Amino acid sequence: MGAIFSGCSQCTVWLGEEDATTEQAMRLIKSMAAHDGHFETWPYSSPEYQPYLKAHEIIMDSSEIPRQSKDEIFNSLRPLFHKSWWSRTWTVQELILPKHTVLKCGRHEIDWKTVSQAYESLDKHLYRCCKDAYRKSFDSDARWALYGFHNVVSALVSSRLSCHNRGLRVELIELLAEYHRREASNPRDKVYGFLGLCHQDIQERFGADYYIDLADYYAWPTINDIKRSGNLRSLRLALRPTKHDIKLWGPSGFIKEADSKLPSWIPDWSNPSGRRGSQTEGLRLYNLFSAANSSTALFLVQSQILSLWGIRIGTISDVGFCPEGFCDSFDALRMWSRMWNNCENASRFDGSDEDGPVEKGPDKIPVAIFRTIMLDTIPPFN
Repeated sequence: MGAIFSGCSQCTVWLGEEDATTEQAMRLIKSMAAHDGHFETWPYSSPEYQPYLKAHEIIMDSSEIPRQSKDEIFNSLRPLFHKSWWSRTWTVQELILPKHTVLKCGRHEIDWKTVSQAYESLDKHLYRCCKDAYRKSFDSDARWALYGFHNVVSALVSSRLSCHNRGLRVELIELLAEYHRREASNPRDKVYGFLGLCHQDIQERFGADYYIDLADYYAWPTINDIKRSGNLRSLRLALRPTKHDIKLWGPSGFIKEADSKLPSWIPDWSNPSGRRGSQTEGLRLYNLFSAANSSTALFLVQSQILSLWGIRIGTISDVGFCPEGFCDSFDALRMWSRMWNNCENASRFDGSDEDGPVEKGPDKIPVAIFRTIMLDTIPPFN
């Protein structure tokens, strides 16, 4: 499939039948693509507010547009980007590999380049200079429609840029980390569906085998990444919530991840519901820390058991799980309080002598604890 899509000059992607909001959504995307200014200066071009703008030609401030109309306009993005095409594993390569891609929904169509330009315009402002303006100007549904558009398109823009402008093929483990929430009827397709985007040698060595044991199949990307990178970054993708985890927010509300039958070091790609969004940033952040690059990982896999050789320099006292989106505030506070107390107690002692443990003092909590709490999203300290 990868070769077919790579060789075609244009691919028309069928998103499904249109609804009452499709035309409005595509008008909005084209308007966003054509304008690169701050949110307050966006020149809206939907039928709902064109008469209003014509009556107030001097006023182009978006705050002057009636709130209900503006919310309805941006809410139109939600049905278009909630179509099942955006959640399927096999559709990723349809959009990334062809030289030119057009999205078609019913009678309406839009060039992917336009969608990409709209995303780039939004990305410059949504989480930066215009963050407060977005929050104050929309109701919660309209805000989530914008965030949803941004999140759906973001990974595809990045992957397509790597493939075409930089001539790169993405590592399989990075594709799985990015698109693991996409669905497939056969659990093996959760991996096989991305091979067309990978290096040729991976496609040759890791073919489609629908009869191999699922654990062995899901283990291969991790083993391959350890061999290629020489580090253990891919093991973070196998992390599962502990028995004390808080509930996660999914498309249908609060959900809880099902117990996996796989060995603890193998990511369960068949279960997307309880996993957080893109995890590629965690893979990149791994290399920030000197301890991650000082030596090549030594490992052995035998009978689905991963054996590692190294020097133990510490013990993890507790692990917290941070969900995306909404969470139950009381459960979250309870979890972080328990984790902090455990970490603080563990950090008070610096070995032991004949009289028992030697206390350090509460002011010497290791930086590693803060790295853990921040999920390694802060740079290493000197």
